Amino acid sequence: MGVPLSAWPPPSTVPRAAYADAACRTLLECYSGSMGDQRALDAISRLEQALARIESAAARPKAPPPPDNSEDHERLREAHAALRRSVAGAIGQIDHLIETGGRG
Repeated sequence: MGVPLSAWPPPSTVPRAAYADAACRTLLECYSGSMGDQRALDAISRLEQALARIESAAARPKAPPPPDNSEDHERLREAHAALRRSVAGAIGQIDHLIETGGRG
């Protein structure tokens, strides 16, 4: 599947002290010493949680689409066609009213 989103960034993007002893295992741990702003730390934590959810969702198998020839699909196609006809008729009536100024 390739490198997970939570993999280490290239060394050039992280201060050397942050990865030299491999003490920080998450972004939050890497930046907690240099970033005193709690809001920034909370944001990083939320980003890590979101990445974990994305990775989990990406790893789940996709459900196969329903076959196009199913009975439910055919009923949906018929209902869609009927709705299109109904809307086209209503638009035609509105156009007629606009053209005649509402005088029928």
